Amino acid sequence: MEVDITDEVLPGSPKNDQHQVVPEPPYLMNGDEDPYKPEGQITLRIEKFSEFAHEGPESRRLSEPVYIRGLPWKILAIPREMGRRPPMGAASMQKCLGYFLQCNADNTGPYFQNSDPSWNCSGNATLKILAQKPGKEDHVRKISHVFHAKENDWGFAQFMTFENIMNPDDGWYDEETDTIILFVEVTADAPHGVNWDSKKDTGCIGLKNQGATCYMNSILQTLFFTNKLRKAVYQMPTDEDNPDSSVALAMQRVFFELQFSDSPVGTKKLTKSFGWDSIDSFLQHDVQEFCRVLLDNLENKMKNTKVVDTIPSLFKGCMKSYIKCKDVDFESSREECFYDLQLNVKNKSNVLESFKDYIETEMLDGDNKYDAGDFGLQPAEKGLKFLSFPPVLYLQLMRFQYDPLLDANVKINDRFEFTDTLDLTEFIETEEKENSASDEFTYLLHAVLVHSGDFHGGHYVAFININLRGTAKWCKFDDDVVSRVAYRDAVIANFGGENIEGMGRSCTNAYMLVYIQKKAIDDVLGPVLVEDIPEQLRLRFENEKKREYERRLEREEANNYCEISLILDEEMKSHHEFELFDGRTLEAQSRKLKVQKNMTYRDLYRFIAANLNIPETSFRLWDFQDDDRQGLHRFRCENSRPRNFLDPNETEDYSVPIVQIDRFVYLETGKPGILGGDIHGLKPYDRNNDIFTFLKLYNPERQQTEFKGTVILNLGNEVGAHFEEINQIIGLPPDTRLNLYVEYKPDRIIPIMNANTRIRDVQMLTNDGSIIIAEDASKTTEESNTQIYFRALYNRIEVEAHFHEFVLGHRPELEPPMQPIRGQIGLDWKLPKVCAWIADQIDYDPAKIILFKNATHTEKPANPLTHQHMEEYSLLYILGLGANNYDPRFQRLYKLFYSKLPITLEEFDVKYHILLYIMNDKFELSELSVFVNKSATVQDILDEAKKDFKFSEDGTGILRLVHTSSNDTCSRAYQILKTDALYKEIVMRNNNYAFRVEEIPKDQLQLSVDEQLLPVAHFEKEPTRTFGCPFFIKITNGEKVANIRERIRQMIEVPEKDFEKYKFCIVKQNRILREFDSHDDSSIVNLVELLQSHITFPAAAPFLGIQHSNKSRVARGLLDSKKSIIIHN
Repeated sequence: MEVDITDEVLPGSPKNDQHQVVPEPPYLMNGDEDPYKPEGQITLRIEKFSEFAHEGPESRRLSEPVYIRGLPWKILAIPREMGRRPPMGAASMQKCLGYFLQCNADNTGPYFQNSDPSWNCSGNATLKILAQKPGKEDHVRKISHVFHAKENDWGFAQFMTFENIMNPDDGWYDEETDTIILFVEVTADAPHGVNWDSKKDTGCIGLKNQGATCYMNSILQTLFFTNKLRKAVYQMPTDEDNPDSSVALAMQRVFFELQFSDSPVGTKKLTKSFGWDSIDSFLQHDVQEFCRVLLDNLENKMKNTKVVDTIPSLFKGCMKSYIKCKDVDFESSREECFYDLQLNVKNKSNVLESFKDYIETEMLDGDNKYDAGDFGLQPAEKGLKFLSFPPVLYLQLMRFQYDPLLDANVKINDRFEFTDTLDLTEFIETEEKENSASDEFTYLLHAVLVHSGDFHGGHYVAFININLRGTAKWCKFDDDVVSRVAYRDAVIANFGGENIEGMGRSCTNAYMLVYIQKKAIDDVLGPVLVEDIPEQLRLRFENEKKREYERRLEREEANNYCEISLILDEEMKSHHEFELFDGRTLEAQSRKLKVQKNMTYRDLYRFIAANLNIPETSFRLWDFQDDDRQGLHRFRCENSRPRNFLDPNETEDYSVPIVQIDRFVYLETGKPGILGGDIHGLKPYDRNNDIFTFLKLYNPERQQTEFKGTVILNLGNEVGAHFEEINQIIGLPPDTRLNLYVEYKPDRIIPIMNANTRIRDVQMLTNDGSIIIAEDASKTTEESNTQIYFRALYNRIEVEAHFHEFVLGHRPELEPPMQPIRGQIGLDWKLPKVCAWIADQIDYDPAKIILFKNATHTEKPANPLTHQHMEEYSLLYILGLGANNYDPRFQRLYKLFYSKLPITLEEFDVKYHILLYIMNDKFELSELSVFVNKSATVQDILDEAKKDFKFSEDGTGILRLVHTSSNDTCSRAYQILKTDALYKEIVMRNNNYAFRVEEIPKDQLQLSVDEQLLPVAHFEKEPTRTFGCPFFIKITNGEKVANIRERIRQMIEVPEKDFEKYKFCIVKQNRILREFDSHDDSSIVNLVELLQSHITFPAAAPFLGIQHSNKSRVARGLLDSKKSIIIHN
């Protein structure tokens, strides 16, 4: 359909004079009070207060409404009784003031047209009784509440007794005027569940959340308001790019729509260009990691274009790390670039303190002197200096760290302050500072990215000052909702620490800060005009909007029509299973007709007759609704068969009933073939006395049913009275003796036992559209008949059995088969029979096959089934199918999961299944499953592991079991377990554990009194950041550290050149107790430092730490997820 919109401005299209500058809302330009403000003040003056204090609770006083966030807010005051018995001698029960804040009690806010009744609005308020005498203080109480329709007021039922309020010493009650003044200060978030217009309130729009993409939305908004970057993105050449995989084009589209659209912008095309699937959109990632990956991707794509230097010029700074000797003229230094900085939050109070910590110097002295080449070992100063800061400075606040005591990653919610102006002059290299202007290193706060939640997940929002060049205008970008906020809410409220409202410790705090260099503001935030967008790109997006607009008009026009699918007998003849047809293929087989929704039945008959070129009186129409699209197929025959006769003689104004957009209508012709040219009359039908049925014949030779036609049965007749007519329709001699069945639903094929039964008395033969199955009684037996056939058909399912790696280890007999096993099995099979079928396919002992229950909602293995389960549970259960979930009419391929066991399933039930890590002499790890009795000792575990352990050629042949850390972010070996220790007691004493089996080295078999095995662990920068494979080494009291160093180097096979950079220290309870100079012959080990007698838990034990860089490190992220952010295109 062509739509002429040449002179129309489309939604989302740039007006001729529109540019980046955010306009003031119209009510502010007219001088009116802003009804969408984020905070406000409400006053209620209660006059004749002494009378009010004696009134009943039905007496209420309401203030005039004050509009905040588009909602009316009022003070509600009620006189109330205290609710407890009065003291002895009191005349009556004491009364008090009920003091409440009311929100949108009458649903009268401007956004409440067609809004969700489940609206809600989060607000904080300070409720006061104002002092009316000089020198007296107000009485103040605070509340925090999420207001909604069922709880639209919140406050205090007993705010204060009237006696206390009227006490003249406090000054709240004015005796002369008989008044008190109630005063409320309200701060509210933008409401949800209402038609919130972000554009109207702020001039900005939000981004839709795909599931867990709030982290992405926050950084996209921040990048969008970095105007120079936005201009550069617009300038990237994308004319020849694939629209589905071009990240640059998708970014251009998001920025264009954020700039010119009036409604929230979707990001599905953007994530599709990343090469992400729908599951990726439900994985939350770290906002800093995403920002880094996205900017890296864009920077690569800007190469060889005119905007090649944009990203480095905006975000790249430079620092120098150095080591400078104190006593000789020698310095070693290295310059490196950064695009963001990670600042410590733990034990730091503010940004400047973290910067000081960042550049804090470390003294290399004593045992830790620096090797200055020809100058030998020298005391030195190690540190870092900033050479330059970028115009746009991203600061990540390190709120997520590993806690070794908990053996888990945690979020640090400590208070950490930051200011809107940041002077970094003191942190820059001296020469650079002397040659710079006074404001060279002054930065203004542009954005605060906030995380709410804990380490495992939460929600991101962004607070952005959208007018950094003028009077500050802070906005909160919460996915699709954008609202204006006060400076306090954008900055101070996100410091962390104790909640500013006194409601406990807050888990909502700043995670990333964006500062812009003061002198660069005009360059970075200059307006983005329409002229800054290449005309070809602008026309491309405008054309996309035009096509979208046309499609919307077509959809609106389509609302006046519906499509019906005409079903003929021919569609049923090829179907030989349950029901009359296969609902999955019916759509493609049927004839489609587009009809008007307001068409009458008579109009419909005329329309179909004209389309098929047949007389109007030669057919009847029956409508039905196929329930295939509903997802859950219950055995309700009325949902999948023609059942309602569309009578053309209904009144002319009776419209076609439309239940869904597309309809199925069965065309009854009396006898198949009418459309071929032979016209047969229809048998009369009386809806009060007849029943319209479909007729099928069971063929025992072919083992299938065949559709034969339809028959009208008179409810008053006996069943036998219709035998001759039925035989004629199904093609058998008139006197053939028949068995008849009612196909009520797949698991209920009901025989009609007596031919003398009246039709109206036949069980389940009560509705039009019923199915009758006939069979030649002379050709069927008890073993072969309609019921037997349908029972087998009901239970027959196609399965694909997949091997699940449950038992780990390199055992040939447990190797998985090359391909999944596919075949037909019976739903009524017992589980041992299923195991036997699998075992026969893979040539394995069926007693050693274990099955797994399918996980809910996903076809993945969940819990293994025990031997007892094999007798108790059905195949329906392990496939995750309830009685109401399985529908044989819509068969599909079911997945089944199994594994091989080295023992029988019966033995498996009475043993522990333990996952062990196996370490060889090269410090390489593999996994192994062992099975031991419930009373097993460590030695029993080692005996089982020994069967599959590959010993070194000249090793000891003796194994030990090591208790190690179980967390991916911590690599520690805690202790060697005694061989007589009971496994169940070890597990009970340790919440977090993993076990490693290793061969005992020769030098560690025997220990003298002055020898000890010391755990060794690699770490980077901090002792808590361990990595790699930890191990044990034997040390002798008084042994030189240089000797230990060399033995370790040989063990881990590191070249001497690289090993020179490794540092050694003793770590206890995650603190460095002592650093060693491994080259100093006088440096020795003292076993007293390593005594473990007072260690209360394994993680606190001392270990020898080796500090060096982790070359296998992956990007740090918010979540402990194995999946890092990857933009594939």
